[in-house]
Amino acid sequence: MRSEVQWMSILIALCACSAEKSPDGSSTDALDTAVEDTAEATLPEVDAALATGIQEIADSAAGDLEAGGLIIGVSVPGYAPYVAAAGIADEGTGERMAPDHISRIGSVTKTFVSAATLQLVDEGLLSLDDTVSQHIDVLARGDDITVAHLLSHTSGLQDYTYDSELAGRFAEAHTDEALIALIADDSLNSEPGSSFGYANTNYVLLGMLIEAVTGQRWDEDIESRFIEPLSLDDTRAPGGSEGWGATVPGYIGPSDVTSSLHPSLFGASGAMESSVQDQLVWGQAYLSGSLLSEGLHAQQLADDVVVSSGALWVRLGVFQWDSSVGGSDPELWHNGAVNGYAAWLGHRLDSGITISVLANGWIIQGAGSYDFNYPMTVSDEIWRLLESME
Repeated sequence: MRSEVQWMSILIALCACSAEKSPDGSSTDALDTAVEDTAEATLPEVDAALATGIQEIADSAAGDLEAGGLIIGVSVPGYAPYVAAAGIADEGTGERMAPDHISRIGSVTKTFVSAATLQLVDEGLLSLDDTVSQHIDVLARGDDITVAHLLSHTSGLQDYTYDSELAGRFAEAHTDEALIALIADDSLNSEPGSSFGYANTNYVLLGMLIEAVTGQRWDEDIESRFIEPLSLDDTRAPGGSEGWGATVPGYIGPSDVTSSLHPSLFGASGAMESSVQDQLVWGQAYLSGSLLSEGLHAQQLADDVVVSSGALWVRLGVFQWDSSVGGSDPELWHNGAVNGYAAWLGHRLDSGITISVLANGWIIQGAGSYDFNYPMTVSDEIWRLLESME
């Protein structure tokens, strides 16, 4: 379905009513609604033919991997979520992938960070027009780069992850300040607000802004703001110098690369871990707009920065297919990849269907070339399956 924009997911993969305030300053009204919307209920199972089709898609995708496997979750309003697992969770032990396994979600982390940032806008602690320098003094051009620029990857900043000083140091612990210092004085790729340019730098800076205005590290804020209230028990945001949690191993081809990098290398741009079940709850809560005021969610959807003409837009913190690619039911989404792991989270606004794909293997295509975008292809296949059963 999306071969014309398949290249774009490589670019955006990681190598991610006014709310009332509670006494501690957090948003409550929108979150209470989201909790009610995602509360467990006795729901019928999805159609057996649909369940069989999803499992067949999972089995086929896992069959393309030299090592590892994947988990697919589909949530259709009015039905219990369906989760299919296929392939190997741990090649060392032979353990099969199971629906409750936890994986690294890479740049899907950015959806949590953008949601926290936008809630802070709803709460009046930030403005989309605030500049970086109003809150933190870390950039030479901080007076020209706004919160909105960071959210939509239109800051023009260089991506620190490609800086030569990081070569050979991916497995070390890093601080946000040290990472930003790598590119703080570099020339911009483009003038702020003029064009799209995906950079993990933008979301590390948003994490720093969250800390500046709340007094909590980004991971602590996300835990209290979303993870605990939504009971995302399998979701974790490693903070500071803390290491990864208990995820399935990650593989590039046949090689276990689980320990090849430290989560602090990506921080707020891609360090989170989760399960498919939690991702379905999260995708429904955030991408549906339930966590934001009606006005801000409308503004998020109206922010029409073009990534690829006739194919893809970047919104405030998420992406949306053009109708010529995604069909008449608008789909908000984000993908992610971090050594050996790949993820996809998509939600269609009209039907309310949410899809999550988590994988722990990359496919080697050639020397230095990898396919970590196949979760997007998997989601395409699921959408076609769903449409065929309407």
